[in-house]
Amino acid sequence: AQTMLPIYTYPHIFGDDEPEVYYYLDGEFAGSSATLPYLQYLDLSQVSLGAHSLETRVVSNGAQVASQTITVNVVEDVTVIVDGSEIETDSVPLLINDRTMVPLRSIFEALGAEITWDDATRTVTANKDGVTISLTIDSPVMYKNEAGAQEDIALDSPAIIVNERTMVPARAVSEALGASVEWDEADQIVTITSSA
Repeated sequence: AQTMLPIYTYPHIFGDDEPEVYYYLDGEFAGSSATLPYLQYLDLSQVSLGAHSLETRVVSNGAQVASQTITVNVVEDVTVIVDGSEIETDSVPLLINDRTMVPLRSIFEALGAEITWDDATRTVTANKDGVTISLTIDSPVMYKNEAGAQEDIALDSPAIIVNERTMVPARAVSEALGASVEWDEADQIVTITSSA
């Protein structure tokens, strides 16, 4: 299982090009960075299974100007099944804010969607059967366009990048493409069934 979790944030403080970012796991200092992308690796090998609080604090000119806390669930490996077949992924699914985050490419390709990535805007777009969805890294909104009608879908866990892989909330993106999703908490299995 993956034990080193890379985390980072992109704060923008008007008038301060180099704020400092501090990370706290369960209230304990876990690391800091003063340069983009404010990367820090959390060693989860000594962290117990279950829910943990991860707080990010942004400091500018000696004063805290922003903070955000999310819940990270440390679990045994999560299994992802799409249309009856277990999906092999190159990044371990994660539970963040009670949402199963899965590697986007593996899931979208298993559902038959075409994927494009815009590095400049950090946005991923998937197309399938006339439905287009787009997600921007760290944005709390996913956009769905079907037959010219756009729908803004709020995400309580935005897309993130972990180990150079885009991780997305399994239920939100799968349902946006017309699939149904079931979560077996006891066995840590996500089952996605496409509508086709």
